[in-house]
Amino acid sequence: MFFKKKKPTAELANEEFIFERVANEMKAGVRREGLWVKAIANSKDEYGAKSLYIQYVADVMRQDLAGQLAEMERADALKRKQEEEAQYQREQEEKERIKKLKKHLKHTGAKYVSK
Repeated sequence: MFFKKKKPTAELANEEFIFERVANEMKAGVRREGLWVKAIANSKDEYGAKSLYIQYVADVMRQDLAGQLAEMERADALKRKQEEEAQYQREQEEKERIKKLKKHLKHTGAKYVSK
């Protein structure tokens, strides 16, 4: 007996979200003509064309969402890198400040005591 592998809950939620968006587009009378013509060309009847059309629109929406997610991840990675670079710069400035302070103290005969 064969069992279907269950999709993770988040994946199912994403699928439902995508198909809800497709349904909302269709209810609003929105038709993506290029995809509709493709669906007609690849089906034998109107029912099949509608089914293919729904799949095509869902595929496009998945790609759009994946692109948006990738862009958000790139932006987050850039922000983390900038924060790390700023932290490194602050640390370098603090090291330089301590170095100058030690040099100054050495010339005055005082001693530097770190925390």
